[in-house]
Amino acid sequence: VEHALADWVDGRDPKTSCTNNCDDMDSFWEWFLGDNDGLAGIFAVPRGEQGSVRYYLANNNFLVADVFLQRAKADGTKEKHWLIHTQVGQAYLAEANNTYKYLEAAQEAAKYLKEKQNWQDPETERIMIRFVTYN
Repeated sequence: VEHALADWVDGRDPKTSCTNNCDDMDSFWEWFLGDNDGLAGIFAVPRGEQGSVRYYLANNNFLVADVFLQRAKADGTKEKHWLIHTQVGQAYLAEANNTYKYLEAAQEAAKYLKEKQNWQDPETERIMIRFVTYN
């Protein structure tokens, strides 16, 4: 299951996958915030269930709660956030008609980290993406 999820998130099209196309921070953010892969890949298959929305990955796994990003800088410092649970993500969901727009809330939080918190700077050595699924 782990490899199926990794392949699902990496990208199902070799022309746009993270492995084949991300070699610097700019290309990572383009992939992560793109229309088909990155966050869009994680939140690609929504299904409404009992008054809520579940997002399915690799057919039978569903996302539990949120997507976690951690940045490691060259000086050894680390910063981490659960995207939907950031102030930016929560503010987005609190707006009218945005209650179940979790992909967009996560994207807004990620854009904030990239642009306002400078997560695209050259000092960033690594960004880890984590999330929990249930099968």
